[in-house]
Amino acid sequence: SSGINAEYGGGFSTLAGGHNEAVRSLCWSGSEFHLLSGSIDCSIVLWDTRTCAPVHKTTSHSVRQIRRYRENIFASVGENSLQLWELGTDALVLQSTRTFPTDLECVAFSAETGLHVCGGVNSVAYLSSITKQTPLVEGS
Repeated sequence: SSGINAEYGGGFSTLAGGHNEAVRSLCWSGSEFHLLSGSIDCSIVLWDTRTCAPVHKTTSHSVRQIRRYRENIFASVGENSLQLWELGTDALVLQSTRTFPTDLECVAFSAETGLHVCGGVNSVAYLSSITKQTPLVEGS
């Protein structure tokens, strides 16, 4: 079974049963007790690290990497797009208005400036502003 091993007190605790394929990205959710994992099976799982159990799972995201942007807002990159979504509701908050010329592997944010940078498989990093993206509106 696939799982994530976390070392506590000299041993390992296994967070398993959330994904069907390899885990590609990990991100703390803002609490030391909650961790997000993203898999190549297009699932993102929120884990409770105290119980090692999945709390929430979504399968609507193509995931290469996930990162926390702001409280309860997370980003996922995959293929040639960037998405911001709300944890718990799975609501897509923002979809990049740009189609990147390559598949994306990683993302980093500055919540203070609204800048993000995405790393492509073509050895190029793409820097742009989240605030200049078009937010999603109901019905779009």
